Amino acid sequence: MVTTHYIDLKTLLNDLQHGPFVSIYLNTLPLRNEAEKSQITYKNLLKEAKEQFTTLFPETNWSSFEAQLTPLLSDATFWRDQLSISLGIIVNQNEMMVTRLNSAVTQRVSVSRFPDLMPIINNNQRQFDYTLLCLNQDSFRLFKYEGQRFSEITFPEDAPTTLKKALGEEIKGGDLNFRTNGDGAGSVSYHGHNAKDEETEIDHHNYYQAIDDYLIDHTDSKRLILFGLSENQALFRQLSKNSALAQHLKITASPANLSKEQIQKQTEPLHQQWAAAIVAITLDRYQNAIPQRKILTTSQDLVLAAKAGQIDTLLLAQDGFAAGIMTADGLDQSTPIGQRHNLLFDLSDYTLNFGGKVVIIPSEQMPEGQTACAISRYR
Repeated sequence: MVTTHYIDLKTLLNDLQHGPFVSIYLNTLPLRNEAEKSQITYKNLLKEAKEQFTTLFPETNWSSFEAQLTPLLSDATFWRDQLSISLGIIVNQNEMMVTRLNSAVTQRVSVSRFPDLMPIINNNQRQFDYTLLCLNQDSFRLFKYEGQRFSEITFPEDAPTTLKKALGEEIKGGDLNFRTNGDGAGSVSYHGHNAKDEETEIDHHNYYQAIDDYLIDHTDSKRLILFGLSENQALFRQLSKNSALAQHLKITASPANLSKEQIQKQTEPLHQQWAAAIVAITLDRYQNAIPQRKILTTSQDLVLAAKAGQIDTLLLAQDGFAAGIMTADGLDQSTPIGQRHNLLFDLSDYTLNFGGKVVIIPSEQMPEGQTACAISRYR
């Protein structure tokens, strides 16, 4: 059985340096009784991979690739266990790497000198690590999203996970304080009594203060996102001294009585917001770089800069294609392989290897409708 894992781009670039590569991406079905449909999709994509390979690399033996890819066709357990949204499979003559992705992909096969990293980059662009504070008026739960894994954090017994555990005997809650008068059996006088809603508000205030103090002292989150009703969020933000508390990312709804799976489902818009913010920031940087004359737009300029390690940020249109292949002499766009090869793979590989950034941009948001452009490190 093939083991899948969450891929690290640096590891991939270090381990898979010798092409050609076959890159296969497909969406998977989460229901185990539908695993056979994923197998059929993979079978069709594998057939397409062979056709592309024999056309583009006729002098390279397909058998070593086939030997690695074919066993997946009959590995029923592999397909039943794929509970992610999609899969990426990248193979060269010596090694195959399989990764689960948490975003849908355009199902495709790419055969090239460099691996097709664009779906992985796009997937990673949507992922970020954070801690999620599910906040109720009298309790809280804490979840961590790290390395594309969502898990609940458990606390020791003395943690203020409920209002009662946090405040104990200090809870007011609108309960009436009373004592028996000595001048008559059963005679009661009331003292120190506030209205119930006022005392409840004091408890609310004190409890959130206790939560904030505890999280600051006992957690190391670099980004804390609130999930709670608007009034609860407003009070917590008013009291909090936690520098990790996110100001714009939040979930405004009640997390009460939700399962872990339901809570994770509620976090999906956060990833979309994060991805949109990355795109917006990148496009803003691109516009600011125009008057500094640090913009690269032509294929020739992009290739020269990529080979010299001069690209700071490479902008690629999502699912984009630009004919061309990088060669020792520059750029080939005229030969059969140069016309069918996607230059974006070469550009992304070189940029990442030299420590640059690659950002996938929705096609309709690309500057001047381009397929690829870049911000140069140097003028």
